[in-house]
Amino acid sequence: MSCLRRQASRLSDSSTNPMAKIAFIGKENILRVFKYFGTEVFQVTTPEEAEEQLQTLLDDTETDWGIVYIEELLAEAFMERIRELNRKTLPVISIFPSIGEKKGLAGDTLEALVRKVIGVELRFD
Repeated sequence: MSCLRRQASRLSDSSTNPMAKIAFIGKENILRVFKYFGTEVFQVTTPEEAEEQLQTLLDDTETDWGIVYIEELLAEAFMERIRELNRKTLPVISIFPSIGEKKGLAGDTLEALVRKVIGVELRFD
């Protein structure tokens, strides 16, 4: 019985929790959809605010962020930093397309992440 208690204790420990959180950083009009899926959403209006919010999430030692998605038009201004951050294991920083104008950054970022994880280049056109 003590073995079961130890296992239950390990499962409840947040440092071993396999359920990392997902965050979306973007403009208000697109975030409403993601909130309904149980993700955390952070509304910003400028690329500078998006980068600041990303840094806030990275500095948050109490929350286990697994994936942080940033709206494409906001992320464009600091893509080099995103590429640098994705050289680390977690959190994964990805891009989601903006409503309207698209730059292709979402597909490019996803291709790089897939190549990193499985070592094969896939195209997401």
